[in-house]
Amino acid sequence: MLFTDVEGSTRLLSDLGAERYADLLGLHRRLLRGAFEAHDGYEVDEEGDAFLVAFPGAGDAVAAARDAQHAMATEAWPGDVELRVRMGLHTGEPLPVPPKYVGMDVHRAARIMAAAHGGQVVVSEATAALLDAAPLRDLGAQRLKDLLAPIRLYQLEIEGLPGDFPPLRSLHRSNLPVAAWPLLGRERELDEILMLVAESVRLVTLTGAGGSGKTRLALQAAAELSDVFDDGVFFVALSPLRDLSTVRATVAESVGLQADDDIVSWLGSKRVLLVLDNLEHLPGVESIVWELLEGETVVLATSRAPLHLSTERELPVEPLRDESAMELFVSRAAAAGRGVEPDDTVRAVCRRLDNLPLALELAAARAKLLAPTAMLQRLDAALPLLTGGAHDLPERQRTLRATIEWSHDLLDQDVQAAFRRLSVFRGSFTLDAAEAVADADLDQVATLLDQSLLKPLGEERFFLLETIREYARERLDVSGERDEYTARHARFYLARLDANRQEIWGSRWPELLAWYEDEEDNLRAALDLLTVTAVAEAARAARRLHVYWLDRRAYAEEEERIRSIVARDDLGNQERAALLGCLAEVALRIGDVRAQEAAAREGLSFAEPGTLQRARLLIDLGLVAVRGGRPEEAVSLAHQIIDAAEHPLRALDADSPTDRQVLGLRFDAANILGEAGHTDDARALMREIRDEFRRTRDENGDAVATTTLAQFDLYDHDYEAARDALTSTLATARRLGRTYMEAEALRDLGYSLLGLGRRDEARAAFLELLDLATQDGLTVGGPLADSLDGIALTADHEDAGRAVCLRAAIEAMRRAANLANSPMLTDLERDFEQPLVRALGQEQWEDEHAAGVTMTVEETIQLARLLAAP
Repeated sequence: MLFTDVEGSTRLLSDLGAERYADLLGLHRRLLRGAFEAHDGYEVDEEGDAFLVAFPGAGDAVAAARDAQHAMATEAWPGDVELRVRMGLHTGEPLPVPPKYVGMDVHRAARIMAAAHGGQVVVSEATAALLDAAPLRDLGAQRLKDLLAPIRLYQLEIEGLPGDFPPLRSLHRSNLPVAAWPLLGRERELDEILMLVAESVRLVTLTGAGGSGKTRLALQAAAELSDVFDDGVFFVALSPLRDLSTVRATVAESVGLQADDDIVSWLGSKRVLLVLDNLEHLPGVESIVWELLEGETVVLATSRAPLHLSTERELPVEPLRDESAMELFVSRAAAAGRGVEPDDTVRAVCRRLDNLPLALELAAARAKLLAPTAMLQRLDAALPLLTGGAHDLPERQRTLRATIEWSHDLLDQDVQAAFRRLSVFRGSFTLDAAEAVADADLDQVATLLDQSLLKPLGEERFFLLETIREYARERLDVSGERDEYTARHARFYLARLDANRQEIWGSRWPELLAWYEDEEDNLRAALDLLTVTAVAEAARAARRLHVYWLDRRAYAEEEERIRSIVARDDLGNQERAALLGCLAEVALRIGDVRAQEAAAREGLSFAEPGTLQRARLLIDLGLVAVRGGRPEEAVSLAHQIIDAAEHPLRALDADSPTDRQVLGLRFDAANILGEAGHTDDARALMREIRDEFRRTRDENGDAVATTTLAQFDLYDHDYEAARDALTSTLATARRLGRTYMEAEALRDLGYSLLGLGRRDEARAAFLELLDLATQDGLTVGGPLADSLDGIALTADHEDAGRAVCLRAAIEAMRRAANLANSPMLTDLERDFEQPLVRALGQEQWEDEHAAGVTMTVEETIQLARLLAAP
């Protein structure tokens, strides 16, 4: 199949006028048809300035495309106005519906053409595989705007014609999920959404019954608009959420930020499209949507009811029109293994299902077993009976519910049981989870997939559409199995957290973090249930989740969830002390010293003397003391911690969680001693710890301990020793893929190079740190502030003014984000900043400082890069 289209036809029509453009279009048609006919092309469709032509072989299609582009390029166009045609080639098995073709391959061919530029011929991997010697340039795997799975594309190189084109118009800066099939029959609604956005409408809400196709339409609109929004289009699935307080964090994570980043501030400087999917179950969500309409942000929402905001334009998503419904049914039936004609029987089936997309899909999934005539007879018998008892529902929802029930009743009892039990999952799940929790075996999952009651998500995960999940949940309630299987779900995820506990600091950490991100919704559901039904297990789950929450910077969610568990009267003292220790660490991360001390002291009132948990709380108090300017108190606390962790290091078992805790406690005690100025004691203890890591072949622990020893060298101004150690640990961090360790090593390496007077090398290290801190989008965090601090300190005297401005901006950033200064900065600030102040004079210093305080984060980064430029 060869699709063609004139690039910029709307603009040409406007510039040239209808009569002149029609003449050029006629010439274009003659040139292309001549090339098509010369290579046995069959003209399937011609509309406006676009062609769809079918060829008996890939070589014929390529030859026709090549000759057509040559003809267009060598034609003497009247008035020196040349029409440029983009072309897409794809090979597949479309369903013939004379005189046209229908099916997924037709849509994919059109999308390949739409990604091309005028004069360019883009070829799919399926077509390229059939060509023996065609000159093709590999353009790599591309996500097209049909939202189907990525496809590898090639450019046909045509001798004598230009071969350099801009990047393809493919999907970029997006997390839009892969769709199962192209969007069909929604051209009018899609055009209306695009028009509303073009008219600067900031909030468009698609409303309609479940199963009407709101989500698929919203996703397609976002894909079509991806070129318009420079900072990306992002899908935010809200259906798994049950708590309004998690909405902002979910939006932040969907755009690539951390959970506790200020998403509203981030949006203020961006041009972003947010697709907020399934809002109706979150009362009060409209206030958050209003906050998100910041800067040039546009929100496309799906809901069963409008939000009633002043900026909102509601667009009802009605059932499909007859022809579109039939096309969808025919396409999905073909995918199920039966070719059917779009005749009166199919029309009757579609109308019997109210032309609802989800109902059509569910029915078409049965096409392999039931011809349309038999299907219509069954629907006529089933739907009146099934809809009769649901008078409280709108007619369309009654029809959809009946269709789901009809599909469900055709399953055997074992598959029905698996179907209802899978409703305990929130979000998506893996096959092993389905087997362990819902007793769903591979064959049952395959049956549910075949019948469109279950959807694949990538290659290894599955999910239930929310409308179908609601029905399955009802069936679970009716069966009386809800308590049993929700408890099994919670225990399964608690067991996984327990199993992951020993490996969170090892080489599997990136894998475990990815698991947490995939299972976040299920973990929330498990913790919700345990908090109500088994508080001790809830406390254990929260402790296991603590490290994930910290990594994701989900501080607000962690505090809220832990507070709800701590408030329970039936929680044991040791569990309470452990959770308060988690809260103290959260406070440490956000720089709230008072909250850190309060949580630690409250935890100590519950912790038993001599326990490791008590030692953990003493660490928080030690950190408060050392950073509060009370070094002797900090040293005393550090020795109490060491006494509590009294196991001799040589006896530690590397596989024992308790022994690993002992090692961690000593590690933290050594840090407190180092920051309090007792570097000899700190160094001796840290060397013992490093040797233990080496004995157990823990490469990650060895690198962390070596980095910490280098920090002690920095405290003692032994910059050369610090540099040598950090150069080694930086290489290890990169090899292990430990980004946070790499960031710490780059920061401290920069400080050591500054201490050695090697400013250019130090500047390069801090610039690398800046790139690392911003590689996944703009974030305000420790590594970012450290990199900016370092760049400011490497400034030459001629850049004194900009350096002072930068330092002031960083100070303001740290205050706003509650970020403490690095302990290494104190001496360096004195040694390197004071000469800059003297070079400027007090008045200019104050002017530059005042200017820096008002700078945005983006402006601060831009100034730092300017200072760091060679």
